[in-house]
Amino acid sequence: MNEVVPLDQVKTRALEVAKELAKLAPIAVRAIKESVVNGISMDTPNAVKYASTVGVLTKYTKDAIEGPKAFAEKREPKYEGR
Repeated sequence: MNEVVPLDQVKTRALEVAKELAKLAPIAVRAIKESVVNGISMDTPNAVKYASTVGVLTKYTKDAIEGPKAFAEKREPKYEGR
């Protein structure tokens, strides 16, 4: 948990966060989820090794190139999930 909102604002804020997450590179988001889900049952050294391996694999995607390129060009990235 990294944010607390009044009960009547929970749905609105959840949708805002979901929209922010939807803008991110889908492969990277999936990799983070997998690292958390799978890593939680591992001891720390193996969890770190697993997360590092997953991170290396995402480094060589088209989306990994698009993010920094879009930033340098001062535009929104266009992720393809590749």
